[in-house]
Amino acid sequence: MRSSLNLCSDDHEEVCYSGTTCPVCELKKELDGEIADLQAKFDQTEKDYEGELASRDAEVTEAENKASELQAQNDELEKENASLKSAIMKLENSLIEHA
Repeated sequence: MRSSLNLCSDDHEEVCYSGTTCPVCELKKELDGEIADLQAKFDQTEKDYEGELASRDAEVTEAENKASELQAQNDELEKENASLKSAIMKLENSLIEHA
């Protein structure tokens, strides 16, 4: 029994033997699967990257807040230091006057 030739009816004119799958349709199906796999990997990579970026942004914000806190502490210590220097100078002047 001979197989007859037919044209694929899936939007292209590929010659197929009756009872077999069209080679173009088969290749398209395979490529569609590979594209879907690559898209899934891309989506996961993008999601991972966005998560990492958010994590890094949080770390930067935390570091900036800590730097601001340390700067405020430094400013307070400088004020205390200036105040202590002033007090020492007053004591030295007082000792000189009473000597």
